[in-house]
Amino acid sequence: MVPEIKHDLSAVNGVVCRGSRVVVPNALQKRVVELSHRAHQGISKAKHFLRTFCWFPGMDKAVENQYVEMDFQGPYPNGEYIFIMIDRYSRWSEMAWFRNAPNANTTIAAMEKIFTNKGVPAVCQSDNGSPFQSKEMEQFSQSSGYRHHHITPEWPRANGTVERFNRNRIRDQRYKAKMRNGLRPHKLRVGDSVIVKLQTKVNKLTPTFNPTPLRITEVQGSRITAWEINGTWTITRDASYFRKIASDTRADNEDDQDASDESDGET
Repeated sequence: MVPEIKHDLSAVNGVVCRGSRVVVPNALQKRVVELSHRAHQGISKAKHFLRTFCWFPGMDKAVENQYVEMDFQGPYPNGEYIFIMIDRYSRWSEMAWFRNAPNANTTIAAMEKIFTNKGVPAVCQSDNGSPFQSKEMEQFSQSSGYRHHHITPEWPRANGTVERFNRNRIRDQRYKAKMRNGLRPHKLRVGDSVIVKLQTKVNKLTPTFNPTPLRITEVQGSRITAWEINGTWTITRDASYFRKIASDTRADNEDDQDASDESDGET
């Protein structure tokens, strides 16, 4: 028993209380902490919530020992990635969408936003992906005050909570709405002039799209085939890899002139 609170204790109808708050027995303390996290209001508010009606030795520290798992999913057909962070006790999840492949800086920015709203957990667990193994992430964990735990390589079951969530996330209505918007039907048609996204980038100065103009020759759902306007090669990709551009006005004018010349010759 903590000496300074001994005189604050009393029994009310067989229930031990400290002032107006119920003293939680050892067997129920973990369950109380889990329930406090289910309100999804962050560590500070969770501690304030418990203080209003219960008490046990080390209660604040127990609430602060939040353990979260995090992972990435993607890329999806629209080119996006999803960052997921989930509380191991409450199963509450936070998500952030990335338009491009994640790196240490963009991952840290997403984590900072979550920490601002929910508080900094005691432990963040992840796989061994490059954003999580970086020097920047190590420095961020030290400055933020959480311990970063990496699971055993090639053993995703160690990150079981977030892995199970990933398998079932399609049920999440926010995810469904996001994907419906990201995968809306394309408007590409045969004859459209387009450019195609590069598969790899040599350096930061490499453009996202190959500037060589192409012309669509076949459309089968989201499967697009395009032909190099001034060359001989063709390419087939998903519609998300193409960007429509203005038509080659000069080529169109030449086609019109050829048609006019043929018409004049016939007359």
